[in-house]
This record gives sequence, C-alpha cells and structure tokens, in this order.
Amino acid sequence: MAGDWIKVRTALANDGRVRMAAKTLKKSNALGNATTNAYCVTVLGALVTLWSFADTQADENGLLIGYDFEDINELVGVDGFCESLPPDWIAEHEGWVKLPEYQQHNGKSAKKRAQTAKRVANAKANATGNASGNADSVSEVTQKALPREEKRRDKENKQRKFIPPTIEDVSAYCAERGNGIDAQNFIDHYSANGWMRGKTKIKDWKACVRTWEQRSSSTPQQESFGAGAI
Repeated sequence: MAGDWIKVRTALANDGRVRMAAKTLKKSNALGNATTNAYCVTVLGALVTLWSFADTQADENGLLIGYDFEDINELVGVDGFCESLPPDWIAEHEGWVKLPEYQQHNGKSAKKRAQTAKRVANAKANATGNASGNADSVSEVTQKALPREEKRRDKENKQRKFIPPTIEDVSAYCAERGNGIDAQNFIDHYSANGWMRGKTKIKDWKACVRTWEQRSSSTPQQESFGAGAI
C-alpha cells in the first residue's frame, strides 16, 4: 500500500543539514553532554518520525494543518527540534507546520515514480538473466512492468485516429504556402482513396500537400495528380 513506507536517502546521515541541526540542539543542551554524533542520530530518528507522521497527515502541499512547532517537538520527543531544522525541510505557514519538499520525495506521485522505477529495474534484470541479454525480451518484459495507466496512454496515442482535413483547412494551408494547389481536387482525390497513400493510411495530410507542391513545380498539376497520383 502507498502509505506503508517513506523514502529516506541512505546518505541522509552525512547530510550537512543534519549535522547543523545536531549542533544547534547540542548548544541548547537538549540531550545533556552527548556527543555531536549522538545528536545527529537523534535528529535522524526525529526526522523519520516526522516524515512518517506526515505520510498520513500532510495535505498535497505538505501542510500539517492543526500542528505547530511545539506539537511536532512533542511528537518526536526533542525540544527545539523544529527550530533546529533548515527552512527547506520545515517551515510555518499560516500558523501550521509545512514540509516544503516533502511531497516531492514522499507524496503519492513520488511514490508511484519510485515504484515504477523499481518494477522496471527488476524486469530488466530478470529479462537479462532469462533471455541471455536479448534486447527484444528485455524491452518486452520492461513494458509489462509499466503501470497500467501508462500503458493505456501509450495505446491511446498509437490508436489515435486520423481526422481528414476540411476544404477550408487545405485551402488555408495552400494559401499559406502559395503553392496554387486546388484544395477541392486534393480533397476529392484522397477522399476517393479512403485517405490512403498507396497501401498506407495517411497520418499527415500536410505532408501530402507538400508532395503535390513539389511535383507541381515540375509537372502540370492535372497530369501529375490524376487517378494514379499518390
């Protein structure tokens, strides 16, 4: 489930902002005569507690409505904790606590991206091992690992139907290019052919106009675009 985990960087323990928060807490003597490293461990634990809490309570903007710094300090069990953190980790907004970058890393969309990346990576690894490095097999398994929503969008894009132009569309495009092509002749020709170019369904009618334009520059239009025209 989406709310069962949060993302924490393995390098967080060495983040300079953690150490700065630890030194701030040490100056306030929140843990007595503990070492700076001990304060760092405390900050790490408090951050995980805070972010886990936010996973279920923060809104889509990372705002913890109803909670102020004092509430969060009490939640994590460290006096002055909120005040020791940098403003890009925690701030006050209209009296409530806000986590500015939280949703970027642990929001629903961020989790979905992380889960997708993990599935794709696992699929690639499995395909590489099972298909002896066959690129087609890797691609096939990777596609199966993509979320259903992404596959649905890809399918819709591939199946997007060609919409034939109106005579006004063709007239305007031909006028813009100044090629003198008869728009009605163009429409009649491709309508009769079911908007096919040989055996291929037309996807870009403007490209066809440009083809007629190129041929008409060297051959009379009526001769070039009779029954056998493309």
